[in-house]
Amino acid sequence: MELKDFNIEMLKNPIIKDEFTEDGKLIYGVRIIENHVIRFYDGKITNFILEDESPDPAVEGPGFIEYRTDGVITRDDENRPARVSNGFKHREFWKDGVLIRSEDV
Repeated sequence: MELKDFNIEMLKNPIIKDEFTEDGKLIYGVRIIENHVIRFYDGKITNFILEDESPDPAVEGPGFIEYRTDGVITRDDENRPARVSNGFKHREFWKDGVLIRSEDV
């Protein structure tokens, strides 16, 4: 079932509420939206944890990667960016939905 009322522009929000399917159920799994792979668990955009316990980004797209936990943009390792954009040239460091710093590389 498809997502209800979701678009890539919503990723500008540091915290995203639960997302539902058109029939009102919380979304689970991986969806491709506007050339971006977005991972959902229990209705929230969130990283997937791989077998080696490293996080697979919550969102991946052309020149774009973003890490989220339960819908909130964050990265446990403050030395690694939570969002990389602009063809991987712009990096943003976030903690629990708060922008710590950004830099262009």
